[in-house]
Amino acid sequence: MKIIAMKEQDDGIVLETNKGNLKLQVINESIIRTVYSYQDSFSDPERWMILPQSMDETDWSIEEEENYYQLTTSELKLEIDKNTSAFTWRDSDGKLLVEEPQEGGKKLEKIEEDLPKKKEDRELYSTRLELEFSDDEAIYGLGQHEEGTLNYIRVIYY
Repeated sequence: MKIIAMKEQDDGIVLETNKGNLKLQVINESIIRTVYSYQDSFSDPERWMILPQSMDETDWSIEEEENYYQLTTSELKLEIDKNTSAFTWRDSDGKLLVEEPQEGGKKLEKIEEDLPKKKEDRELYSTRLELEFSDDEAIYGLGQHEEGTLNYIRVIYY
């Protein structure tokens, strides 16, 4: 997913890619909201069942390097590869937190509604996010123990 253009906004950036648009919205020093869409514009969050919250003014910066963009707050550094849109999340000291595979880990596919009667005029999508973890990491506490899985690492659920 190659990045074609970057547009800076008051609260973050929008990356135009050859497979849709990515919006990176700085919520605070430790939260960057990521939205991926095929649409040219992003939906208004007030349409959804989200309680409105005031966001504090957060200092952030964007730098363009030869092969990536880096979005930085006082607590996070997010590198976005220009050729694949792969994300690499680091803390303020540069220590790796989590990353997507180098070929990119975001997938968004339009799917057909499988109901006898279609509801509303809408489009449906299937999404997938792939992350790379080190050998000593584990993911616990997501309710998967009910299916006999304690650690989500290297387990695939659909």
